[in-house]
Amino acid sequence: MDTKKKNKSRKKPVSKKKSVNKKKVTNKKKLTKKKVNKKIDSKKNITTIRIISIVFLLLISCFVLIVMMTKPITVKDVSYKLNDNKLDITINLDNDKKKVSFCSIKENESDELVWQKATDNKCNYSVDIKDYFIYIKSDDKEVEPVKLSKYINGVIDYKLDEDVIYLAPGEKTKINQKIISIKDIKPVYDADKNIISVEDGVITGVNAGETDLKIKVGKYKGEIKVIVSSLIVKKTHEFNLSKGYLPCEKYTKEEAKQLDLILENKVKRVGYGTRAGVVEAARFLTLQFPYKINYYLENGRMDRIYNTLYIDGEGRYYHKGLYLDSSKYK
Repeated sequence: MDTKKKNKSRKKPVSKKKSVNKKKVTNKKKLTKKKVNKKIDSKKNITTIRIISIVFLLLISCFVLIVMMTKPITVKDVSYKLNDNKLDITINLDNDKKKVSFCSIKENESDELVWQKATDNKCNYSVDIKDYFIYIKSDDKEVEPVKLSKYINGVIDYKLDEDVIYLAPGEKTKINQKIISIKDIKPVYDADKNIISVEDGVITGVNAGETDLKIKVGKYKGEIKVIVSSLIVKKTHEFNLSKGYLPCEKYTKEEAKQLDLILENKVKRVGYGTRAGVVEAARFLTLQFPYKINYYLENGRMDRIYNTLYIDGEGRYYHKGLYLDSSKYK
């Protein structure tokens, strides 16, 4: 009996294989639990991020709405049109809420404000070509003034009244140009510096030759052909008594033609058919033509009489310019 009880009390030994399998099963369960927990955590994180994003977007939307509600009326842009010596301007307002608004402009900050009610978010003025302060108000709230030149910062118009200029070496002349702008804008000049120099719109002949003077004023461009000729001399303030008389057949046909063009150009620049044109022709002959010119009775004779000076003046009624070549006689 004792031996039987002893045998019963003894436990059967568990095999090693079974214990290993049990451990594996428990480990697998733990891993699956971890994976499930991770998935749950990741879903929570995604949900949290989405909520934060939505809240952030809502906050931005609220901020934009608040800004739009409190946004002051400002100048959007200014359109303009040149009308003779006046500038017609239209001030366009940035007024999304369609609030009742007013405009005013003045040249000096100390001047009194005269308010004009905006129509369709526009205020119209016809003013002198100057810079002005623009004032805007709405609901009795004034916006800081801005300068008109902030919106019209370029050249309004540009006119170049000539395409050719003749000069003697050392002679100066001002370019006939008109720049219309509400602020000071200086043109940019480009030419051969060996032929001419340009400063503040004044051209100076340096050496004989030709060059194209290119002018840029804002968005506008112009070009003048400048010819510096040694056939004429720099204009003086008094007659040079020491220069000699014009000899016969002094100039070639080409030189005579160029002298005609020079005289014509100088008369046109001051006004052809005007008193100024007549004065310019006289000044050219006395001060810039390098020779004295004899006076002939009856503006020149057809036939030589004794030993008097002789010139064929028949062509004087049919040709313009100087009579320095025989091609003018017919």
